[in-house]
Amino acid sequence: GVDVRAKLEFALQAAVNLKRIQLVLVDAGGCRDLARAVDQTGVANAWGSVRIVTFTEGTGRGPCLNFGARHADGQILAFLHSDTRLPEAWDA
Repeated sequence: GVDVRAKLEFALQAAVNLKRIQLVLVDAGGCRDLARAVDQTGVANAWGSVRIVTFTEGTGRGPCLNFGARHADGQILAFLHSDTRLPEAWDA
């Protein structure tokens, strides 16, 4: 939860136009209380849309990423992992 909050808060601060962004978070069981972590950051009100989807179709990063991509409907798709740090104005 704490790592997710920190990542989302940094992404919020580094973005230029949050209302254009759709955030899809895939819960693959590795983060307890993901919905609460998202609520605590306030991202639901800042981003264009926020969706949390639960992945139960197996294991592995590839299937999990594909699952998340199927739930996105934007024009540009980017994956943010726990070891990724977005640059300033990443959405410009």
